[in-house]
Amino acid sequence: MAPPRSAAVAIDTALRPGVADRRIDILRLIARTGSISQAARDAGVSYKAAWQALDTLTNLAGVPLVEPLDS
Repeated sequence: MAPPRSAAVAIDTALRPGVADRRIDILRLIARTGSISQAARDAGVSYKAAWQALDTLTNLAGVPLVEPLDS
């Protein structure tokens, strides 16, 4: 069964070339640095942009992609 058209459009938009690569780069930087803030600085984007990239990928994956570090 195909996803509803609006969901398919949202997925296509989120994963279009260039945009998806940037989001995945940010996810890799989060994994490497252990910090959304540091990943944002390294990627040259705002914290909000890095958070939105992570949120978009998490929503597409349907599972959490990062775990908070224990303080």
